[in-house]
Amino acid sequence: MKKFGNTYVSKGINDLIESFGMNGQNGFTRFVGECVKRFDAKDWGDNMTPPCKRAMTRAFNNDKDINASYTYADPGNLFAIWIIREVGTYKRKTTTVILPEEF
Repeated sequence: MKKFGNTYVSKGINDLIESFGMNGQNGFTRFVGECVKRFDAKDWGDNMTPPCKRAMTRAFNNDKDINASYTYADPGNLFAIWIIREVGTYKRKTTTVILPEEF
């Protein structure tokens, strides 16, 4: 199985986790963890077409950069989060959970 490298959260994601609370009633922290698990299972998210999902799987299999998009929804909150794996120099990988507006 290919590795996703170190995983980080952006400032925006971290701020949301803090504002909702680690065990917040809306479950945002749990949602982020579930999305990382989905990403690890090659589930590229809620907002991609089948051709885009196939392209992400090919990129994953060829050790290229990949991304996924997931939708968070609860009463009063609806937004997307992205998970991006970048393959850097010497095939070092970094996975980041980020808000689209932070990219």
